[in-house]
Amino acid sequence: MADPSPFLRLPNRDGTSQSGRSLTALRPSYVRVDERSLKDLAAFARAYAAELKYFDSQNNEASNWSSFFGPDPDRMDLNELVAFTEAPETLNSTEYDLYRRPHFCLLLTFLKLLRHAQADLNSFTRRHLEFYYQEVLRLTPKKGLPDRVHVVVELVEGQRQFLLPSGTLLHAGSDSQGSDLFYSTDRDLLASQAQVASLKTLFLAKKVIDVREVHREGIERRNRLGRPSWP
Repeated sequence: MADPSPFLRLPNRDGTSQSGRSLTALRPSYVRVDERSLKDLAAFARAYAAELKYFDSQNNEASNWSSFFGPDPDRMDLNELVAFTEAPETLNSTEYDLYRRPHFCLLLTFLKLLRHAQADLNSFTRRHLEFYYQEVLRLTPKKGLPDRVHVVVELVEGQRQFLLPSGTLLHAGSDSQGSDLFYSTDRDLLASQAQVASLKTLFLAKKVIDVREVHREGIERRNRLGRPSWP
């Protein structure tokens, strides 16, 4: 079967929606300036240590700094190293003793603290975008709109009415972060035992006609009544 026209495979775009005009590359999360993980940083430090010359107390070149990572640095499991920084109690005694050496813990502490500098550097894309919108284009964010909800008030048995004053705080559970949610009533409400007995609707049909339509309907009405119509 022949291939259909390429025009039939084009995506359907209206060309005016905001989501259609959004560029993925402009999102702050699209790319990070420094994407290295803790494992990547440890691998870099291990490779860099192999390039550094070590001089003994007599100022003679003895070796390099690879032994800083242990007796067999090339076989060190970097995944275990990362696991030690997150949950050291999950490692066995041999691995625990290898990673908890004082000088090595100082290195791991430095790599962990470096994450704060990475986070600040990786916010460059967002800060650049905010500078463009706020300082160059002079756009100002709109003020936030509070949520609005409908509340059903029911009286306890035996109570005829109850006044709920404006500004009363109503607890609405908690949000996704565990913070309490409160809503404030915006007007006084007098709750009573009154109930809706029935609901009715009114339908109004509105038809707009011109002079020609009026003339045509007049002729049809005369014909139905058996009256002669003027030409």
